[in-house]
Amino acid sequence: NSKSQKGEDINKADVAASFQKAIVDVLVEKTKDAAHTLGETKITIAGGVSANQGLQVALEHMCNEEGFTYYKPGKILATDNAAMIGCRAYYMAQAGKFCDLHLNAKPSVPIGTVAWVEGN
Repeated sequence: NSKSQKGEDINKADVAASFQKAIVDVLVEKTKDAAHTLGETKITIAGGVSANQGLQVALEHMCNEEGFTYYKPGKILATDNAAMIGCRAYYMAQAGKFCDLHLNAKPSVPIGTVAWVEGN
């Protein structure tokens, strides 16, 4: 804003790159904190955000530093959330992890409050 008030040019590419880096940094840090909090050693990325190469590289770097195993979807799945959800459901079913028909999406559930009942 101060640049525009002074009549100076704003480099939109720099602004966009800085914005993306800030978001990537937060996502990577929250992922690392969640993994440590839950005692997880395997990290994956899913959904449309998984197509973001900057996030992929940053997560892979963090996983290497922290000793986590990092999994990412192939490009063909990276933008298809329904395919990823179906794939995850398949592996959950193979592991004997099921929910009843009253399962509902809760996007703001705190970390560590979701539990699965084995074999149900």
